[in-house]
Amino acid sequence: MKVVTPKPFTFKGGEKAVLLLHGFTGNTADVRMLGRYLNDRGYTCHAPQYKKDTVCRQKSLSIQARLTGGKTLKKAINS
Repeated sequence: MKVVTPKPFTFKGGEKAVLLLHGFTGNTADVRMLGRYLNDRGYTCHAPQYKKDTVCRQKSLSIQARLTGGKTLKKAINS
């Protein structure tokens, strides 16, 4: 199975544009279908891919755990 690294995308459409932002632990694949849907309806859509590193990921998981009270995420941070 080939793993493809998500990349930023732009779907050119009309003058109206939408900036699609994925979640803390997500990537552009999470918003690609929404981008296609909006593009089919005339919108230009762009989704950047955020650069991530270990520290950033741990901070993201920590923030998400506080927002959701997720015990599973807290365990992932501490392991």
